Amino acid sequence: MANRFALIIEDQEDIADIYSNALLLTNFESQIISDGKEALELLPNVEPQLIILDMNLPHVSGHYLFKQIRSTSHLADVPVIICTANSVMANAMKAEISETDFILVKPVSIHQLNGLIKRIFGE
Repeated sequence: MANRFALIIEDQEDIADIYSNALLLTNFESQIISDGKEALELLPNVEPQLIILDMNLPHVSGHYLFKQIRSTSHLADVPVIICTANSVMANAMKAEISETDFILVKPVSIHQLNGLIKRIFGE
């Protein structure tokens, strides 16, 4: 199976590494971006099959990035896994997500993320 591409937008390196390893187990190559401003600049130029998005990022919030992803035509239908340590924010985001989006409250294990990715892609 050809590798697929996922974008990880997460500012904590150890957490981003967990996500990257989970993605490798499901045949995804990934790119890690640790800054919201950098992510915002990159979004028009990438075509990921999956985006893992932290809500608390430097310079540009994950919430703002989520709105940009959903309003960008080539990204509008890409599944987004929103990861946040803030359960209040997680509950508030439930009203904004579609059936292709998922919210995980940190800490997120490699097995939890791996299982969700398999479910999203019907594996």
